[in-house]
Amino acid sequence: MNMDVSDFIRAANDRTIVGLGLELHNSIPNGHPHAPFTYSLMKQHGDLTYRGGVSAANDVMSLGLHVATHIDALGHISKDGQVFGGLSIDEIRGDPRGDGLRQLGVDSYAPFVQRGVLLDIARYQGVEEVDPERGIDGELLSATSEALGVSVQPGDAVLVRTGWEHRWPDPQRYQESPAPGVDLDGINWLIAQGTTVVGSDTYGFEQMPAKGMPVHVACLVDHGVPIIEALALTELAELKPKEFLFMASPLKIRGATGSPIRPVALV
Repeated sequence: MNMDVSDFIRAANDRTIVGLGLELHNSIPNGHPHAPFTYSLMKQHGDLTYRGGVSAANDVMSLGLHVATHIDALGHISKDGQVFGGLSIDEIRGDPRGDGLRQLGVDSYAPFVQRGVLLDIARYQGVEEVDPERGIDGELLSATSEALGVSVQPGDAVLVRTGWEHRWPDPQRYQESPAPGVDLDGINWLIAQGTTVVGSDTYGFEQMPAKGMPVHVACLVDHGVPIIEALALTELAELKPKEFLFMASPLKIRGATGSPIRPVALV
C-alpha cells in the first residue's frame, strides 16, 4: 500500500502518543557508578536585556550518559577482551580526552522506528512490583505474552514492565538491590523470538545483583541487541496495548557508550 506524508500524519493523529522517558531534575537517582544529573538556570530573564526590552533565560545541564532513561551502546560492555562482532577492546579503545570509542559508539545507531510490545509482568502477576528474588525467565515472559494476548514478533522492541517505576521519586529505593529483571533464560527467549531492542522500567534491565552481567553480555556482546533502561511504562500499561509504534533516537555523541533518550509509543 502506497502512503504519502498526509496519510502518515492522519494515522498518527488517530493514535495516542505516550512518552516513555522519566522526568529529569536534580534529585533523580543516578546509579552509584555514574555522574549525577545536574541542572541550573544560569541566566534569568532580566539579567541581560536586549534592544526593545527583550531578554532570554538560559540554562545548563550535565549528566552521566547512563543516568535516567537511556540506551546502552554496543561498545558499552566487553567480555574476555572482546565486544560485539568479535572486535577486541584494543580495536575500539578511544582517547578519554578525545572522541570516545572508535567503533560501536552510540552514534552508530540509527533512530529506532519499529513495532513495539509491552510485556507487563506486574499486571500478569497482579502485583504492584515484581518479586526481585525471582528472575524473569523465558517461561514467565511466554506466559505473560500468551495471557495478555501480546505476540512477540521478529524485529520487535520488547519493553518489560516490573512496576519498579513507582520507586523513581525515592532514589535510595529505586537503586536498591535486589531489583527485578530479565535473567539469562529470559533474554535467550526474547532473542529467539527475533527481538532487536529490549528495555524495562528498572535501572539495570537484568535481575540485580548481576554477577558478571550475563544479560548485558548476551545482548550487547553476543547478539548486538541494544538495551534501554529506566523507562516510564506506567502510562503505557494503563492503555493495555497489544502493539504500538515504538520510536526513539539517541543523541549523536561521537563514540559514547550510551545516551539519554526520550522514547515514544504511538498506540
